[in-house]
Amino acid sequence: MHEALRIPEILSHICTFAEKCSLARLARCCSRFQEPANMVLWEHPPNILPLIRCFPGDVWSVAESPEGSSELSFMRPPGPQDWHRFIDHSRYVRYLSTNMRGKPMSLHREVLLLMAALRPAVELFPKLRTLSWCGAGGVLDCEHLPVVLSLTGLSLQFVSIQCWPLHLDQKMILQTSLALLESRSPRVQRISVRFKLRTHHRPTAPSPMQTLPSGFTNLGEFVHRGSALGEHSFKALAGLQSLRALDVQLPCGLSWSVAGMSSQPFTNLKKLVLATTLPSYAAFSFLLALPSVEDLSLIITGYSEEREPGLLAASVRRQSLPSTLSRIHITHEIADWQEAPALSSHHLRPFLEFRDIVEFSYRPPFKLSLDNWFFTDMAKAWPRLRDLCVACADRNITAHPSLPTLYILPAFAANCPDLSKLALTLNAEGRVAKCHRVDEEPPSASKSDASKSKLTCMEVIASPIINPGYVARYLAQVFPEIVSFRASEFTDTAQGRTWRLGWEEVGQYLPVFTDWQKDAEPR
Repeated sequence: MHEALRIPEILSHICTFAEKCSLARLARCCSRFQEPANMVLWEHPPNILPLIRCFPGDVWSVAESPEGSSELSFMRPPGPQDWHRFIDHSRYVRYLSTNMRGKPMSLHREVLLLMAALRPAVELFPKLRTLSWCGAGGVLDCEHLPVVLSLTGLSLQFVSIQCWPLHLDQKMILQTSLALLESRSPRVQRISVRFKLRTHHRPTAPSPMQTLPSGFTNLGEFVHRGSALGEHSFKALAGLQSLRALDVQLPCGLSWSVAGMSSQPFTNLKKLVLATTLPSYAAFSFLLALPSVEDLSLIITGYSEEREPGLLAASVRRQSLPSTLSRIHITHEIADWQEAPALSSHHLRPFLEFRDIVEFSYRPPFKLSLDNWFFTDMAKAWPRLRDLCVACADRNITAHPSLPTLYILPAFAANCPDLSKLALTLNAEGRVAKCHRVDEEPPSASKSDASKSKLTCMEVIASPIINPGYVARYLAQVFPEIVSFRASEFTDTAQGRTWRLGWEEVGQYLPVFTDWQKDAEPR
């Protein structure tokens, strides 16, 4: 054997990139490779079934069904002498999932109960850090979750529960599991719970998680989606000093009070993701201020009688601190706002009070009535801006009262030196249509004031256009470093197809004009 193969780090590196079949052979046939091969082979098993097959062959069996699925069950209870191989391999497991992979196979409900009752006095998964639980379609039933958590230990840090059925709330399985997790794995850092039924289809669906244990002192991230978070759970989260990221769904008609809430709620919260209706978020913004939040994402769900577009920006400004908030992302899950008033520039003015914005994305399903002055003021207000998206989310809306023109772009090139991505709904008609010469010098983009913009990616969304050659020439002068250009979300109408072809023509011209622009620069 080569001397290099006596170095453990080299053996580990070889096993990291080896295929599963090769690792299995190395673990069985080569004593020097056995330990590093087993570490990689069992670090991330597809689910718990391969581990249960480590019991002797007379302990378990697989019964095939006529439908093509199968079930693994115990033929006899495992005795103390039957646990050796299971314990030997389970000590390597760092990530355990219950997802179904390959041929459908389930686990008989009594298998885990017997394992929990007859387990030896050792920790079965001493290195397990991540547990990914699939509540629907996995190899285990939801009732097994408390049993599996009883087999884990102090090393567990990340728990992800997906597709959890809401109808199980009567059995309190989820509540019991969280209490068990608190007692056995108090160092857990991330808990994610996503329910099978989404609440914008049934807004009144309550959460099975009535309250959250207060012992998660190291919890840094909490996710609760698909069902509205309860008031008691929210107040328990508000008192966690370690919480840095929160992703939850607020109930419709929010009527919480500050009674029982920490005097300094969410003191270290940096990232907040809320799925909510407009009225609920407005009420939430009156409930408490979040001065420490730096990254805010709002997902507006469901139908609401409150359709005032300006309500959103005013609520964000009320709740957040202008000197702290640097990332704002707003989306609408349901575009059912045809009767809503147009989104005007004055509706968005409160956002300009946040002076340290790095990323801003807002795609409302309203008609747009935005002027050039607003975007010019935006460029001046956000000198640290790196990523900007302001566009209509409803592609069926083509008749906007007012759209910004191309001539807002020099303001971003001059005032936002770090801007690298830009996505807008623009008007490239009107004044541009009167310019028929491609080589005509565009206004505000003269050679005497060469652009220093670093923007590399640009997207136009459902935007009207005339004279693609002039537009391409203009974009090349304002953004000479642009390398990626995309036009998207046009309607399948004669007008939409004409606009799409026009912008595709711009994309074809742009590389030529950017190279021309670089060659024309003084050396």
